[in-house]
Amino acid sequence: MINKLTDSQIKGVETTDRDICVVAGPGSGKTRVLVERFANLVIEHKVPVNEILTLTFTEKAANEMKIRTARLFEQKEMEKERQEIEFAYLSTIHSFCARLLRENAIEAGIDPQFRVMDELETGRLKEQTLEDTLREQTDEKTLDAFLNGIFWKQTDPNKSRLKSFKENLIQLYEKIRNACVPISETANQSDLSQDIVNSYNEAEKLINKIKEIRSGKKLPDKTREKVDYVLDQWATSNLQKNINKLIDIKTPELDSITLALLNKVKCVHSSINLQLSKDVKEACSSLRDELENLIGLLAEDYSTSIKKILRDFLVNFDIACSERKKAESLIDFTDLEVKTIELLENKKYIADEIKRKFKYILVDEFQDISGLQKIIIDLIRSKNNLFIVGDEKQSIYGFRNADVEIFQDIQRNTDPESLISLIENFRSRPQVLDFINHIFNELWPGSQTGREGNHIDEIAPSMDSTQQLKAGAEFSDKPFPSVEIIVAEGKDKTEARKWESMEIAKRIKEIVENGEVRITNKRERERNISYRDFAILFRSTTDIKLYEHSLSHLDVPYYVISGRGFFNTTEITDLINLLKVIESPLDEINLAAVLKSPFVGINDDALFWLTDHAHSSNKKKLLCEALDEVGAIKEIEAHSRNRIIQFMKFMNEVQVIKPRTSLWNLISFILRKTEFQSKMLLFSNGKKRYANLLKIVELCKNQEDFKPLTLRNFIEIVEGYKFREIRESEAPVESEEDDVVKLITTHSAKGLEFPVVIIADTDRDNTRPSDYLVYSKNHGISFKILNPLTNEAEVPLSYERINDEIKEKELRESRRLLFVAMTRAQEHLIISGGINKDRAIGDNDKGNWYGYVSSTLGLNPDPEENPEIIKLNDNKRGQNLSQTIEIRHTRIKEENKPPKESKRIKLLTQYKDEIAVCNKIQTPSPSKEIMDTGTNILSTIMHTVEIDNSHYVYSVTEILKFHFCPQLYYFNSILGLQGINKRCWIEPDYVENENKLNDDEIPGRELGNIVHRVFKKYHLSRLNLFGQAKDKNVLEEYIKNELSVYGLDTNQKSIELVANWVNSFYNSDVGKEVVSSKLHKGETSFIFNYRHNLIRGQIDLFYFNKKGLLKIIDYKANDIALDEIPEKVKLYQLQMQLYARALETIYEKKVDETILYFLVPNKPVAVDTTVKACKELDSTLDSFFKAHKDGEFKKSSGQKCKWCEYEGIC
Repeated sequence: MINKLTDSQIKGVETTDRDICVVAGPGSGKTRVLVERFANLVIEHKVPVNEILTLTFTEKAANEMKIRTARLFEQKEMEKERQEIEFAYLSTIHSFCARLLRENAIEAGIDPQFRVMDELETGRLKEQTLEDTLREQTDEKTLDAFLNGIFWKQTDPNKSRLKSFKENLIQLYEKIRNACVPISETANQSDLSQDIVNSYNEAEKLINKIKEIRSGKKLPDKTREKVDYVLDQWATSNLQKNINKLIDIKTPELDSITLALLNKVKCVHSSINLQLSKDVKEACSSLRDELENLIGLLAEDYSTSIKKILRDFLVNFDIACSERKKAESLIDFTDLEVKTIELLENKKYIADEIKRKFKYILVDEFQDISGLQKIIIDLIRSKNNLFIVGDEKQSIYGFRNADVEIFQDIQRNTDPESLISLIENFRSRPQVLDFINHIFNELWPGSQTGREGNHIDEIAPSMDSTQQLKAGAEFSDKPFPSVEIIVAEGKDKTEARKWESMEIAKRIKEIVENGEVRITNKRERERNISYRDFAILFRSTTDIKLYEHSLSHLDVPYYVISGRGFFNTTEITDLINLLKVIESPLDEINLAAVLKSPFVGINDDALFWLTDHAHSSNKKKLLCEALDEVGAIKEIEAHSRNRIIQFMKFMNEVQVIKPRTSLWNLISFILRKTEFQSKMLLFSNGKKRYANLLKIVELCKNQEDFKPLTLRNFIEIVEGYKFREIRESEAPVESEEDDVVKLITTHSAKGLEFPVVIIADTDRDNTRPSDYLVYSKNHGISFKILNPLTNEAEVPLSYERINDEIKEKELRESRRLLFVAMTRAQEHLIISGGINKDRAIGDNDKGNWYGYVSSTLGLNPDPEENPEIIKLNDNKRGQNLSQTIEIRHTRIKEENKPPKESKRIKLLTQYKDEIAVCNKIQTPSPSKEIMDTGTNILSTIMHTVEIDNSHYVYSVTEILKFHFCPQLYYFNSILGLQGINKRCWIEPDYVENENKLNDDEIPGRELGNIVHRVFKKYHLSRLNLFGQAKDKNVLEEYIKNELSVYGLDTNQKSIELVANWVNSFYNSDVGKEVVSSKLHKGETSFIFNYRHNLIRGQIDLFYFNKKGLLKIIDYKANDIALDEIPEKVKLYQLQMQLYARALETIYEKKVDETILYFLVPNKPVAVDTTVKACKELDSTLDSFFKAHKDGEFKKSSGQKCKWCEYEGIC
């Protein structure tokens, strides 16, 4: 294989005697170099697999490397190494940190069973902690005064200024944590006295110069008057006296002196008018600039005291966050890095042990590492064992704390023999590469030795002749240009985007139907382009719905990989509106939204008459009161009136259930009762909407596992996520391999490639409002402050400089992001933008992509003046064009007609009213409606599709469902369909049994969940030597809390039932062995690799007894008799065998015994997990993964079909 590599790639694979820095351009085969280097170290240098550490940027990249390396070992018949790669140190840096901390938990001072929080959970914990810290340290009066001083106005008119402050404070806190600086050192306290004096002296020199000019030259009358006014203001301000006071007095009055001086300087500054004659204009302009500097210095000095207050508050907030996380054994992603650094710095012997262990370290995507990650790598690396791969031109994750300067510094300081450049591109057509080289030769003209700008240390990338992308792949000839520019014009940006999106949809359809673009790379089979070959890339998804609408309009199938986000989808918004009404029925705005939504589905006329009835009667009423009197409003049509009456009955039912159940159960009930999910199937993207509603229930359940939630809590959490734009992805329903156009952000497309790339919405400025609380290592914390004498904001010098740095860095990253977007294209690149007639060309200074392209190509600001084919054949700055570049240029005028309506639009128009309110044209029973809908969906999707599931993690439950019935698994786990009846696939009689329960009895499923949670939380340290609870009250309190979480009655009978089970278990022989064991772990999640397929699950309890034997226990809370146990064991045998297989894989130790413990009738039963007994398991796993590969999930018929929840649609 190595003989197919280029010379530069071979050098990267084979050089092992020094540190290596590889600069890998896009499409240059860097992953292959990493894989080949790993294999070369193992094969040629005999380095054991577990002595190579490989760090990647994403889990997906890590999995891809594992698969490719394992495949390479398999080809060389190296079975031992192929198996070892599954457990190799090949992961993201976060996974490596987590592994290291777990292995050294005692030394790190953390709970070995810590759990890493996701972004949602981390955000919630910080918000709660901030609330508590504010409550403890301030009252309403002092907090208001503090906000007056620091946060002079709210950042968003839709939020209170307190809410804005909280969000900005958390953002600031994270920036400081990732800067590797103690919070206590973030308030810059340097003495500014001398700087202030120096600035004043410079201003005084300029005043003297102006006086000389005034007396020495005859100035025009108007100029002389303006100069005299400035000199008078200077003289009367008596700044020198105030400056002396500022230097000499060090008392609490210092702030008032600084403030007085600040306002006097501002008076002088405001007196300067630059409409002057040439003689004096330059000196007055210099004076104004110097006074602005002096104002900034004085504002800086004045802000010092309040900076200390903010710093001290952040210190306390940090302590509170740490204590809360420690108490609950939680860690966030930043903690993983910080605690790893502390471990390695404080326990040097662990760092030395890692250095001895790992002979070589490979790091991918080095341009995107953060300062914390660089410290970790420096602490574990040895001399001449580091191999890094990166490309400064593709550093686009600054918002995730990536620091491109780290890679640039290494690149600059590496000797030429250790620096390898991969510039051959094996992805894109030469014409596409020539176009990219031309654009960026203009945008990045500097060499690697020069630096851009005055504010930051970042090196300007270079696209000189040595750095330009070179074609490494051969393509067949193509008669059409490979680059297109589409410009749509509108009276405003919104209209321009509308025309642009329509032209994109039209162009995609033309290319597919006319066969204009083909796959021509000679490594692949030549064929026509299909929809799956298109990707539309966006910098921002703010207006993505416009583009979705245009694609739907022309029946172009599409799939949104990165949209506006899960929490902003219509169906989630509708559900949250309903939850708000349930929480607060008096909220008229949300109630009106719910009445119009598919939950009720009344039309505008009905809503008008309801509102009219409420507001025009003698005694004005609320909208919710008008609902009770809907029968008296004759103007409302009968079908709308019936809907409202049904809604009121439903609301009454919800209010009864609400206090008696958990929140996720309540939401499940709402969706089931209103058939809201089934209604979503009637809309476009119905399957995705359906899946999103399933996901919100799951998210709610996960949040409640963290801490019990009230309805108000959950609404606030979701609203917080929406405001902070947390990017929770929508639930996936389509495969990316379907024949669909992909809509994706450029950030998400990093590392991917597509035959046709359309970069849309390029005439969007890269501008955002400045943060109110900012931080940099050089200047510390800074913010605008309120001037109490003028009631205006003052801008400290540090705030201005930090913001200049931020804007400069963001503009540079914007250019790199454009580079990444363009280099995703293989065969064809389309750049499109919608421009405003009043501004026909983008503004370069604001990071406008269309502005970059149009100015580089020399396009006329009037699109009509540009030719249809633009030709580039010059050789500016050494650019080496493989041939003349032809670019197709299309202009869309405002008066263009929209495309003809598709059949789908005509259908929606024909039945507009019925579909808008989810009216059924013929109204069958609800159950039949669901069955018919499900049958129709299945008829369109039941076909064989080969899907790549290599990166998916399957659950044990999914495998058990498949074993029970492949088709049931397909309906439930792949399609996400909700069954007709609430039935359990493994416990067919649970519904019937639950219907027979008395009011004070616990349903079986909830009982099982409660028992597991009690066993998880009630620690063994609370048991005495006889396996009984030391404190009965503590145990009962645990049980009571868990009953409350599930909304169940906390009566003594239920509490004693569960308490007796806990005591009985620990008093049994098995329980006593657990209590006396060397090591035990409860509720342990695992992932293990079965023939390149990942399987996850959770084991109730496993332990190593005194003899060191490994045993597994799974609790069962079924209420059964002794003679029923053998039948139940058969149901769970496969599950227990899977658990044993997982632990044996992970711990590399044989499981001695696998026990099903039936709490009723207190009976342990051993499950056979011998090789012979596990034949059925192996057969099931092989069938499971084969079914996924073939896309065939056959029905398993039998008696069980009678009670299956999918009986009606199977």
